[in-house]
Amino acid sequence: MAGVKSADVTVTPLPPREAMAYWKTKVPMKAREFYELELEARSRAFTVSGVSREDLLDELCGSMCKALEEGQSFGSWKKDTQGVWDSLGWTEKGRSFRLDNIFRTNLQTAYHVGRYAQMQRVKESRPYWQYDAVNDRRTRPTHRAMDGKVYPADHPFWDTWYPPNGFRCRCGVRTLSERQVVREGLTVETEDITGMLIEPIDPVTGKKTIARPLMPDPGFSTHPAKDWLSTLTPSELEGGEILDLFRGSLCRKGKGTVQLTSESCRPPLSGIDARHLLPVVDDDIMASGLKDEQYVLAFLKEFGISKLDGTRIHKLPDGTPVVIGKGFFVGKSTRDWKVKKSGRERYVKLLARTILNPYEVWRVPAEVSGRPMAVLRLIRLFSFRNHEIGGFAVFNLLKGKVWHAATVFTPKTGNESGMLEYLERQRAGILLYREE
Repeated sequence: MAGVKSADVTVTPLPPREAMAYWKTKVPMKAREFYELELEARSRAFTVSGVSREDLLDELCGSMCKALEEGQSFGSWKKDTQGVWDSLGWTEKGRSFRLDNIFRTNLQTAYHVGRYAQMQRVKESRPYWQYDAVNDRRTRPTHRAMDGKVYPADHPFWDTWYPPNGFRCRCGVRTLSERQVVREGLTVETEDITGMLIEPIDPVTGKKTIARPLMPDPGFSTHPAKDWLSTLTPSELEGGEILDLFRGSLCRKGKGTVQLTSESCRPPLSGIDARHLLPVVDDDIMASGLKDEQYVLAFLKEFGISKLDGTRIHKLPDGTPVVIGKGFFVGKSTRDWKVKKSGRERYVKLLARTILNPYEVWRVPAEVSGRPMAVLRLIRLFSFRNHEIGGFAVFNLLKGKVWHAATVFTPKTGNESGMLEYLERQRAGILLYREE
């Protein structure tokens, strides 16, 4: 154009901010621990099958973060991590495919999580989303069947089908305005067709193939981006209450069988041996008026976590993995600190010790806000001077994602009977563990 002078312009690509924020919250863990998590919680974990050393998992997780930040190619990342694969004894034969799968699946997930955060910001002006399956010879039949489908951004369809929907999945999502939908003559779907049987067309032969249900690939039927907005660390139950649906007790006989019993697996707590009362000293009860972060860090230090942003996987006696982190005391909706709720901040160390070392663990059939679900209930009693029962803690874990607890510490004469009455009502369901 006349009057416009050309100039050399250096363009520096910016790192994907939202994708980076997502990746930095990943918790490296062994594959066995990863697959014990609820599907939704896995979006906040990082694992590589065949890698069990924690130092190597940390290194690989960091290498993926670097690849995102610097825009590394697969070849560059592969070269950077060569020492890891050599130490594991992974031979060149088949290595490239496995590494390509690890690299592309993880980066695609991070990209789509970041993309989701961006799409949420423009949802008011672009309220519709369209599935894009690429549609070439490498596109999977079930993914191809979704190509071009348009759903409202908040439709439950996306809870199952938001990409990626398989290892090395290349599918994407396009945002649309109302005007675009009309101009392009698109149909906005209202019915979720997930699970319907289809007979896909083979793109090479043009013939129908064997009927199959319309589902993402196994292990990919969750919404990683939406799940990221929650947390891998369980958050506190907000609203609603836990209503026990069963007051009796069931005891395990051996490893597998469970049978209804009398009170044999629920001996009265009034006769509990003093060795089952966890001793508490004055320093275990924290002072009032401290900062929120001080209480949270005191809780984390009980698990050997020295930094506020640190995390650790703790296994309950029944084998359930729980990710311990500051998210325990962060409001799910407000993201504000909740550690001082109901004055419990002084007793956070006792709550931590209940999770670390429960006296009993029960699986309780319960109802929460009208929805039935199994609750893991941990019980611990504390002594304070002269082996008297001075307090207790009850910790409830719902689906590995939500918790609710009651901690009472009132070492005064005459309080014991009331505390025991409350605790006896909490001992219901299947007894999974008792301290020996």
